[in-house]
Amino acid sequence: MSGSRGKILPDDIIEEILSRLPVKSLLKLRCVCKSWCTLISDPNFINLHLKHSLENNDQTILRGHLASEVYLLECKQRLVKLDSPPNLSMPSFMYNDGTLSCCNGLVCLTDDGNTICLWNPSTRRHRILPQPLVARNPSGYTFNMGFAYNSIEKDYVVVRLVVTARFQNLCEVEIYSLRDNSWTRIQNISHTICRDNKGVVFFVGALHWLGVRDVDYLGIKVMPDIIIALDVTSKKFREFQLPQCEHINLEWKRLGNQCWTSISILNGCLCIMRENDIHDEVWVMKEYGTKESWFKLYIIEQFGCPLSVTKSREIVLQKKGILCLYDPKHQSARSVKTKPVPNGFTLGTTFVDSLVPL
Repeated sequence: MSGSRGKILPDDIIEEILSRLPVKSLLKLRCVCKSWCTLISDPNFINLHLKHSLENNDQTILRGHLASEVYLLECKQRLVKLDSPPNLSMPSFMYNDGTLSCCNGLVCLTDDGNTICLWNPSTRRHRILPQPLVARNPSGYTFNMGFAYNSIEKDYVVVRLVVTARFQNLCEVEIYSLRDNSWTRIQNISHTICRDNKGVVFFVGALHWLGVRDVDYLGIKVMPDIIIALDVTSKKFREFQLPQCEHINLEWKRLGNQCWTSISILNGCLCIMRENDIHDEVWVMKEYGTKESWFKLYIIEQFGCPLSVTKSREIVLQKKGILCLYDPKHQSARSVKTKPVPNGFTLGTTFVDSLVPL
């Protein structure tokens, strides 16, 4: 800012101060003067703001049973229902839980796997993607997705994995490029992404899903036994063996129950959280890609179903639509003060405030 008295602060100090403010404030500050509006819209400033957000934000975004039901857990204290983009009001498939994926403040949402939306909740901008190449087959169709940033090509990508026929141990795979605004087919994989379990995470340049090597042709629910990883730069898949699921009895299996599993990041490591008939378990892979390095970090005694892990290493749980935060260090849980969400949540993941455009 300049005037008759000269600059109050150097430009670089002003930039540093502004880059630490929340997006809501920055959108208002664009109206202060032309130079601030130009600065706040500059790609270098957007990257600087994102860097600070990634270092300091500790928020969790949660998905309900409708694509339009999206909530933000702010500062681990307040749950806010977000105004999600239009055209996403259809019920989500109950077993397709990979339909909420976040990267650098952008969220990838879908209702039925064909209508896919990229959305920045902070700026309230969104983009509906072109129709995917692999068409929906209603008679035997399941899907899963992931959203990531390709730092080599400086491009955001959506990965869509589709099983188009029942009892088929094969996923067709396609990738959307935000830069090119188009879909491309890549090689199929001979495993199935686990539809009855939760989440997808982007870590060390790869997307990670829970998967199964063999489909259960009798229709019994299948427990995941592998993590399937896709390097978004090389577009090559690899798999990691999961630790054996413990404490799940035959009666539990006979009733169609399973060792319910979600995937996350904890302490800079891949992490899985399991809910079974006795307690919840938290495992971390201490050495990336090495199955022998799985380590059972915590046992949680029936506080609820694990959804996500916060940056401060608390575990987000839900029980009958009520959110709880579990502190493993002190083995205690506290409820988030909010009204119960009637249908509960399907999954959650970390989220940061950002100006990243679409």
